[in-house]
Amino acid sequence: MSLKMSRVKCFLFDADVIIAAHEAHAWDSLVASCDLHVSSIVVEEAKFFKDHGVKRAIDLRPQVDSGQIVELAATAEEMDDFLSQFDPMLKDMLHQGEIEGLTLMKLGRAPEDCCYCTGDGTACRTLGLIGASDRAISLQEACAAAGITKKLAPNFERDYMRARVQLGQRERIQGLGFDKSQR
Repeated sequence: MSLKMSRVKCFLFDADVIIAAHEAHAWDSLVASCDLHVSSIVVEEAKFFKDHGVKRAIDLRPQVDSGQIVELAATAEEMDDFLSQFDPMLKDMLHQGEIEGLTLMKLGRAPEDCCYCTGDGTACRTLGLIGASDRAISLQEACAAAGITKKLAPNFERDYMRARVQLGQRERIQGLGFDKSQR
């Protein structure tokens, strides 16, 4: 008889996190112990990782189809509306998967207890800008919540995430990062 592990936490993963989790050999443990969500764009973005210098494929579709991970989607109009609030420089720095994930967070489409997990500094900063700093989590913290300890690149660590989110919070207070013509 096998015991099914209880789900630890709910996360909406960005593509860079999925790739890093594969590279750290933590992906299967995260899938087994966490309630993982991905945006539809990220399902298509996260395609390869390096394993000891060898390029290996990632195919999330079977895990989505089997219900091991949940795919969420935003429309192009919803993503455009989300982006329209930001200044042009910030808009240009976000990737499509991040835009969709952040849009889902802002619209409340990700479960209420779900945290957004990314290693991208601009996406972290944007979480602070949109007032979602309490729903930001690093891959290091996500792994720890699942009982996994792995050496990760600095941009996947707690301190990196917190510093970028705090920058976004300060900018939100100062009115920076937003398109002034939209206010």
